[in-house]
Amino acid sequence: MKIKTIGTGNIYVADRSACTLIDDHILVDCGNGTVKTLLQQGVNIVQIDAVLITHCHGDHTLDIPFLIIDRQGIADQVELQPLHIYCRRGLADKIYQIFNLFHPEVNVPEFMTAAKVEFSEFDSLNDAEISPDYLVTSYEVQHHPQISANGYVIQHDDIRLGFSGDCHLCDGVEAVIRASDIALLDTTSVEPSQPHMSVHDVMGLISKYQKPVIATHMGQAARQYLMSERPDEITVPRDGDEFMLSKDADGQLVIHRTTD
Repeated sequence: MKIKTIGTGNIYVADRSACTLIDDHILVDCGNGTVKTLLQQGVNIVQIDAVLITHCHGDHTLDIPFLIIDRQGIADQVELQPLHIYCRRGLADKIYQIFNLFHPEVNVPEFMTAAKVEFSEFDSLNDAEISPDYLVTSYEVQHHPQISANGYVIQHDDIRLGFSGDCHLCDGVEAVIRASDIALLDTTSVEPSQPHMSVHDVMGLISKYQKPVIATHMGQAARQYLMSERPDEITVPRDGDEFMLSKDADGQLVIHRTTD
C-alpha cells in the first residue's frame, strides 16, 4: 500500500491542510488548496475514485467543488471513472451550499453529472467496499460538540491503515488505532488541548497499543518538538512525502519512506 501525505498541517501553519492519498486513487479529506497541491505534486486527479471526508470544517472540505470543476473541465478529453465522495449524512447539502456560494452561475447537478461525481452519505460504514478490494469502516470520534466527525480504517490486502481525522483523545480514536496496523493521527499540539490531540496524547496511545503512527494536522510547535525530540515511534512527514507499507514473512509491518 502506498500513502502520500498531500498535506500535513493544520489551518494555522504554512504546511498544506491535512490530506492523504492512498494508492493514487483514494483521498482522505479535500480541504482548502488541495486540488492545486495535487496538481503541483503530479497527482493525476482522474485516477481518484473515492474521497473520504472526516468532518465538515473547511480545511477538510473546501476544495471539493474545485475537484468537481476540474473533473468537469476535462470530461470531454478523457474517459472519467465515477468518483464517490463518502461523508456523514447531511454534509453533502453543506457542500452544495459552498459550491453555490463560490460559483452561483453553475448548475451544480449538471456539473456533478458531467464530472461523474456522486455523494454517498452514511450513518456508519462497516467493511464497505469504496473501491475494488478496499474496505472501509468508520468510527465516530469526538471533535467539537456541534460537529459529527469520523475516523476511518481502510483495509487492502493484509494491511489496515487508520485515520483519526480531527479529534481529541476519545474512545473512537482508541478504536481506530486498535483496528489498525498503522495510523495517521491528529497531532496538533505539544500539550493536551481539546478539541485536538497532542504529541503526549499520541505517545500515550502508542505506549498503550504498540502501533506505529504517522503524525498529521501538526501545528508549528508540535512539528518543531517532534523534529527535535525525534521519537522513534512517530513518523513526522512533510507535505508530498510517500511511504510504502508492506508486511514481511513474519507478518510484521514494514514502513519504507520513498522520498528523500
